[in-house]
Amino acid sequence: MPQPRKAKALSDLLEDYEGPLTADFQRVYGLRLESAVQERSFDELLDLIKWLPPGSAFQASREGKPELYAWTQNEDLLLALANLLMFNTHTTAQVASSKPLRAPKIIPSPRGDTKSSGDKQDLNAIARGFLNAQKG
Repeated sequence: MPQPRKAKALSDLLEDYEGPLTADFQRVYGLRLESAVQERSFDELLDLIKWLPPGSAFQASREGKPELYAWTQNEDLLLALANLLMFNTHTTAQVASSKPLRAPKIIPSPRGDTKSSGDKQDLNAIARGFLNAQKG
């Protein structure tokens, strides 16, 4: 016997996120959403939605940031590593140069975090400390 509360929750999710769920079910599970709704229980469907991977279209839409589809913590880490590598390269070039070199600009995150300006100051401070220790 269907549980009215779960049926309502599933109905609300399908009404609000049909497009992203259709894409995610096909991409992640290889299922057509329409077929899954007809063939599976409410519990199973809710579990499939609940356990969609980070960066899914559903999660991005639910957070109100569809432009971040497929942007996960891994991409944040890779972006941070790219920025650190860029500053490391700048620091190495600065040590070898007799002229001051302009510091590189940080590649911004699509998340629009306010931390990026603080990160730049922190990275510049680290780079200056490294330069002073090398010249030392």
